[in-house]
Amino acid sequence: ALVEAAPPEVLGLVYGQVLDPSVITAALLSAHLVIFWLSQDSNVTPPVCLTAFAAAAIAKTPPMSTGLMSWKLAKGLYLLPVLFAYTNFVGGTALEVFVLFIVATLGVYALGAAIEGHMEAPLNWPLRILTAIAGVALMWPNTPFLEIGGGAIVLAILFWTIRQDRAKQKPASA
Repeated sequence: ALVEAAPPEVLGLVYGQVLDPSVITAALLSAHLVIFWLSQDSNVTPPVCLTAFAAAAIAKTPPMSTGLMSWKLAKGLYLLPVLFAYTNFVGGTALEVFVLFIVATLGVYALGAAIEGHMEAPLNWPLRILTAIAGVALMWPNTPFLEIGGGAIVLAILFWTIRQDRAKQKPASA
């Protein structure tokens, strides 16, 4: 009903944008990247996690606990396909892709730190929750305000934990 009410010029413009070959190609590439990326989950999820078992053999650590740790730290595997599907990660300009890369890296780092409870120094529960919220804000697609706020929070906590870690490493003066 809505399409029938639109003027023909608008319909032509919309059809031209939606059915453009470059848009269709980018959408198909994004869909394939989502499927491929999610298929890689078995590499880090117990009981299969072949890469985690190989790392456990090299590090001489228990395989299942290493697999569980790799699974906890690889939660970005579930979030990055969202960026492929809902942002310009695939078809954007070089600057857009670079900014998305920085934002995604900060977001995955923040979520990993929140799950693990450690950034450059141990995080207490309020900081873990704040880091998790900031990580989710960074990973939320196409929201520059949330990305800037989340990035500022993550960087502030990062610099605070670096400073806290350096203060612990300094020897006490007599």
